[in-house]
Amino acid sequence: MKILVINPNSSASMTDSVAKALGGNGNANGIVYDIVFATGPGDSPPEINDEKTAVQSAESCWKVLGDSRNPLYYANFHGIVIACFSDHPLVKKIQEQESAPPVCSLLSPSVLYLDLFGGVGKISPPFSIVTSSKEWVEPLDNSLRGIMGPEKLSRWCPTVAAQVSPLGLAGEAEHVGCVIRDENFGAYGSKTVILGCAGYCGIRDQLQALVPSEVTLVEPCKVAVEFVLAAARVSDEDDGKASGLQ
Repeated sequence: MKILVINPNSSASMTDSVAKALGGNGNANGIVYDIVFATGPGDSPPEINDEKTAVQSAESCWKVLGDSRNPLYYANFHGIVIACFSDHPLVKKIQEQESAPPVCSLLSPSVLYLDLFGGVGKISPPFSIVTSSKEWVEPLDNSLRGIMGPEKLSRWCPTVAAQVSPLGLAGEAEHVGCVIRDENFGAYGSKTVILGCAGYCGIRDQLQALVPSEVTLVEPCKVAVEFVLAAARVSDEDDGKASGLQ
């Protein structure tokens, strides 16, 4: 099984961080899989700081993913992860295509993952998100309302911004740890915090050591890969193609 994880911006350093955190292959319940990592083309924005740059990155990446002559053509993969913590428009673009594989960004799998947990244990509400910049706070809270619905929003606290650019997050771990401690946990009482930017990928363990022991940090890239793996496996089994997955 082959999974594409594409960083939709043009910064290879962020792709490298994601690849280092995830590794390139694995075995999920007996299904061997390989992860192919890719970076957005050169005309994609170097960072995705708001919805405008998200649209720009989607348009740029589709030139590659939509080209049947390109090795990164969407239909060459069993599943695709768009490594951006948002309702990234590239997800919908791929889903609209014929024979599209399971595809997601980092936002919805992380939120749905936490929805599986109750009120006790290491992962427990209230939940929250720490994003990179304040421009993302309102869009992410709006997306959260759309995913969860009003009856489950009581389990969630407002999104918090670390006010660090996505490319600078890896070098600002102590600052981000203080933000989580003082705002997500201190101000809102959130015990489970999603690291809401691909720029956090690779520093989850470092951040976990900086926050109170009551707080559990969730790394969304790993969650998203597991989601598309599960969806691809079930889809192929339903189509009678389970023997051809490995």
